[in-house]
Amino acid sequence: MKLLPLFAALLTPVLLPAAPAAEGVLLPFREVTVSSAVQGILAAVNVREGDAVATDALLATLIDRVEAAEVARFAKILEQREFAALGTQNLFRDQVVSEGEAIEKRIERDIAKLQHQIALEQLDRRKIRSPIDGLVVEKKKEAGEAVDENEPVFHLVDISRVYLQVFVDASEALKLKAGQRLPVAFPEHQIPPHDGIIDFIDPRIDGASGLVRIKILIDNAGRTLIAGMRGRVNLAEASAPTTP
Repeated sequence: MKLLPLFAALLTPVLLPAAPAAEGVLLPFREVTVSSAVQGILAAVNVREGDAVATDALLATLIDRVEAAEVARFAKILEQREFAALGTQNLFRDQVVSEGEAIEKRIERDIAKLQHQIALEQLDRRKIRSPIDGLVVEKKKEAGEAVDENEPVFHLVDISRVYLQVFVDASEALKLKAGQRLPVAFPEHQIPPHDGIIDFIDPRIDGASGLVRIKILIDNAGRTLIAGMRGRVNLAEASAPTTP
């Protein structure tokens, strides 16, 4: 009869500790607010919400008639100064004018070049360009509306890659390393798991919760994933870190 407790213990199923899992929300790889560098009136807005844009794409233009005229004016001044500098240099070579006169004309030419470059820069500042490859998700102004200096006009996101941001217990975070790969599941959506790579482990522990922030980078070239989706990872499935 004394063996009964032993048999009972052997027959009792052993409950293994659950694999450490973490859930989080997908974030865009990059997210930027594009502002106007100067004050003015929008002459044209070239994009709509939902448009894909490339880096340096022209999003909008402010009225720039005065700036364009200044560029043309300084271009003519530069042409005149270059002609005068060249002519004076030839005269100096023939010993008709002094070296001081030749130097003076060269300096006037160089100043004209700088003035022309400044005018070109002022004209370019009337254009609003995209700083990233991404999608236009918000357009705050239309053509004909006024904008102030540094006022936001567009909001862009890059979701060619996305981050799954999770918060895990510090004891689990210490077992992880940047570069480790692990599958990311999306249980709330009919989407197959995606391969992710641990891109960032926050070196700080939140004092209130004892959790550590981790960002897992996921390729999203097909844009099947949307920022705001919930994802889930099993930390026990993390592989060895990838080597360069």
